[in-house]
Amino acid sequence: TFLYVSTTGNDTTGDGSENNPYATIAKANTIANSNGIINTIYISGGTYLETVTPPRNGLIYCSSSGLVTIDGQNTRQYGIDINTKSGIKVIGFEVKNHTSIGVQARTVSDLYILNVESHHNGGNGFYIKTCHGARIKNSYSHDNSGYGTEMEASNNTAFIRCWSYNNHVHGFISKTATNNRFEGCVSWGEDYGFFYKASLDGFTQNCVAVSGIAPFYLTDNGGSLPFSTGQTFKNNIFIGSNSGYRIPVAGPETGFVADYNDVYNTPIVGIWYGVNKTTLSDWQIASGQDINTMEIDPDWIDNDEYLGFHLPLGSELKGAGFDGSDLGWEGSTWDG
Repeated sequence: TFLYVSTTGNDTTGDGSENNPYATIAKANTIANSNGIINTIYISGGTYLETVTPPRNGLIYCSSSGLVTIDGQNTRQYGIDINTKSGIKVIGFEVKNHTSIGVQARTVSDLYILNVESHHNGGNGFYIKTCHGARIKNSYSHDNSGYGTEMEASNNTAFIRCWSYNNHVHGFISKTATNNRFEGCVSWGEDYGFFYKASLDGFTQNCVAVSGIAPFYLTDNGGSLPFSTGQTFKNNIFIGSNSGYRIPVAGPETGFVADYNDVYNTPIVGIWYGVNKTTLSDWQIASGQDINTMEIDPDWIDNDEYLGFHLPLGSELKGAGFDGSDLGWEGSTWDG
């Protein structure tokens, strides 16, 4: 049920065994596609100059040892490209230097991505479209020329303890999606940390957003309805150089719930129907939300974009969540 790939393998003389592996993932895909018993492709550490394209349902791609790097050398369009499949799992990859998107999944059910780092690509780090029920965990997107992660028309999908930083535009964008969740995620150094376009009934919990414009932006889909409604924000820490929440016009406030957050050093706490609310009390009166929200310097031990943003011992933000958890990503307990 297993195939093995190694940079020291051989596509001609290899048989895909652990002791005689193939040299390319493409060769393993060809064999797996003709043999339905195979379900896992183990890949040893090293650099592979190819695009990973699963040929059929139910395949698992997993690092067997060391870091597996998919390098596009700024010539290939995608690093991992999954299209119209189910039951695909990708575990333990670095994906970089592609002309478009690092990791792309379209019309994939039961998608699982774990410990994948996508960076320095010409477009988005991750693009997830029509992938209902997907789980993306412990993954990183940074220094891409597009969004860190764009999720479109994907319902019941969750990003769990994922990091996005220094991407050219926004960190996480949810577009025309329903009942999705960002849990324990971090956005750092991007225009908008979490951007919701015509997305319904989502959860953003125990996240950290340190953004150039605003951590949270709720709007319609470029002038067309519906608005992003039914969004819940709890246990988050956010800092925005311009504003915290952005609700530019009436509409997105329907079902909007926000409380037990920390908003700090933000000139405008929120924009409500296009009106700036510069203090937390003004925001509370206008929105009726964030009654238990605080304005406390998180005083992070390490405000590093990579696995940083730890609260110091004795912080008032520890145990301050609605469920008694710490605010920010360290307090995340939901695992999908």
